[in-house]
Amino acid sequence: MKTIGGFPDWFARSFAHLAHEDFEVVSALWTAEPTLRTVALLLDSLHPSRHRHARCPRCGHAGARWHASFNATTRDRCDACGRSSTNTVGTPFFRVHERNWPALYGTVVVLWGPWTPVQAWRIAGCTDAKQLVDFRRRLTPLFEKLPNDTPLTSHVAYRLGFTPVEQGVTCLRCAGRDIAYRKRSDHSNPTFECLDCRYHFQLHASRRHLLPLDESVRCPDCAGHQLNRSFIDERGRQHYRCRDCRRNFVAAPIRSTSAELSTSLRTSARMT
Repeated sequence: MKTIGGFPDWFARSFAHLAHEDFEVVSALWTAEPTLRTVALLLDSLHPSRHRHARCPRCGHAGARWHASFNATTRDRCDACGRSSTNTVGTPFFRVHERNWPALYGTVVVLWGPWTPVQAWRIAGCTDAKQLVDFRRRLTPLFEKLPNDTPLTSHVAYRLGFTPVEQGVTCLRCAGRDIAYRKRSDHSNPTFECLDCRYHFQLHASRRHLLPLDESVRCPDCAGHQLNRSFIDERGRQHYRCRDCRRNFVAAPIRSTSAELSTSLRTSARMT
């Protein structure tokens, strides 16, 4: 892969249609994500101008002469069977015209981006959202070639192409792996929802009620753990509300013993 100023030669062509702000975002993604660069190298090795079959994809003959074609699509002809084929036969990118490869490269980059599906196909340079979905499906075999211990992203965030579980996120309450994006307005700190226990949480809790609950805190009526933090009173006690039975309660209420109560009564009697 040829590079120009630290970026591959296809980078400027794929994102020439972007405004300056969006181009800065895709440039930062390329610099910060090593797995993105690895997948782009795998894709580049299958480009029609670089990929060559060791055997004829039609007859399987090895050692036959190949005749290059100089039309818009790179084609080769096998002397053994006399049949011609493109260099992408047998690859996930068969019948992707060479003029669409800049959009294919762009699709790789937007998988790591913060865009919504409505925005992504324009950023990638695709003709419509359907083409983006097709390219995304074709790119799946490249991820299967990565080592199993390769992290897909440098850090957890909202990513168009990756689920929270693929980035290593599990539920803070039940450790479940059926996690979905709930809110993605903040790309660096999205809100997740566990589809098993319906718990909502963020990567970085900015408010106390978003922190995970202690397992020892249970509703005194139904013993449920589906709780919301309500407020902290003047004594420093945390008040809760049960989402199952609607009970409001305090986890560790301060109760006066009979001895403390009698002492306080005697003290008040002397003062009067």
